[in-house]
Amino acid sequence: ETLSARALQGNANCTKTPTQAMLIGAASGAVACLSTMPLDVIKTRIMTEDVAGRSAGVVPRGGTKTRKYVGVAQSARRIWVEEGPRVFMRGAVPRLLYKIPSSAVFLVAYEVVSAFLAQMRNKRKEMQHKETTHVL
Repeated sequence: ETLSARALQGNANCTKTPTQAMLIGAASGAVACLSTMPLDVIKTRIMTEDVAGRSAGVVPRGGTKTRKYVGVAQSARRIWVEEGPRVFMRGAVPRLLYKIPSSAVFLVAYEVVSAFLAQMRNKRKEMQHKETTHVL
């Protein structure tokens, strides 16, 4: 919203150009992606672990049925201690390469459709106004 507000400063009709929407969408996508990366790493670790505490796809050999990752806070501590903080950004580049363009396209599409619907709503109001004034 801050980016949108700054982009619209001095804009009399308060609408974003498609280029502004694309840049704002891309920046928002990057911020959202980077800010959720640690939780995404934790979620992936929890989801891909089997009941023997190993990565998915590895067949356990009669071990105990304990989990390595139990809950978000415990998993975060364990990953931090065993692998270091840099692990929380593992996979950031491919994720950014996906999220930045998709967020840019999404916001442009949203702004275009939103402007179209607002234009249609205004035309409908004008037609209704003409009909009511014509009847009187």
